[in-house]
Amino acid sequence: FNTFGRRRSQWWNLRAYLGKQVTLSIRIEPVNTKVAVSRLQAFAAILRPRSIIDRTKTDATAWRYTTGQPPGNWYAAGFDDSTWKQGRALFATKDVPGMQTLWDTDDIWIRRTFEMRAGKAEGMHFLVMNDDNATVYINGRLATKFFAARHTYYTLPMEKRAAALLKPGRNVIAIHCKNTGGPGHIDVSMFDVVDR
Repeated sequence: FNTFGRRRSQWWNLRAYLGKQVTLSIRIEPVNTKVAVSRLQAFAAILRPRSIIDRTKTDATAWRYTTGQPPGNWYAAGFDDSTWKQGRALFATKDVPGMQTLWDTDDIWIRRTFEMRAGKAEGMHFLVMNDDNATVYINGRLATKFFAARHTYYTLPMEKRAAALLKPGRNVIAIHCKNTGGPGHIDVSMFDVVDR
């Protein structure tokens, strides 16, 4: 999760913020303090007395994106996105705090690969900040849609049909977000929550 810190990358153990049940240390990349707090508050709202298990090892710089209309199969797992630009989330208009990659058009398409550790995808959640509507695909299949505008990070349980699209090993997440007016932004992550 690429948030918090200004001078250099940091490691922050969430136990100090959320309580003894939290065991994950999350890598924090240099971004914006307000965005970091927003993400932590989103976690805090659902976690006690549960644990985060990060099974989606991702690279904060690994998003591929385009603001021009891509081919119809742009969300397919095997789609060649090597000609797309690279950037890190938060993708946003210039007036949005925490913007890491400028998005100043009506539409943006973003993709990245990640490695999923073995284990059932139960208790998976999305961590989202979207403005406006976003459509999410996992491994070439429709996973979910996020509507309207949310200006802080929030968590949403992953439906079983979406979790079933995940598999151990290499996965692809692809997202289309449309800004219908005013500021725009998009960032989507995934994490596991397990009852003790």
